[in-house]
Amino acid sequence: MKLHVIYTVKDGLKQAYYEALEASGAPDKVRAEDGCLKYEYRPEEGPADELHLYEEWVSPAHQKVHMTQPHMKDIMALKDEFVLETKLIRE
Repeated sequence: MKLHVIYTVKDGLKQAYYEALEASGAPDKVRAEDGCLKYEYRPEEGPADELHLYEEWVSPAHQKVHMTQPHMKDIMALKDEFVLETKLIRE
């Protein structure tokens, strides 16, 4: 199961959002989850107000469990602080 998530961030905060995510350690915890094949932010991709995330999971069930993990609270708190809109594309 592949997902492409596009976050539209508040004006001028794309790099700050990316750095805050990485500093939280949450992306590394996601990458260590059972069933995670890829979890990759690409700050160099897209317009200045977008941060792209590519995820790949063994199954939809693994991704569903991922959304319940404690470190997702950290990611969601940062999303609330920095993100205006989220677009999810299933590939």
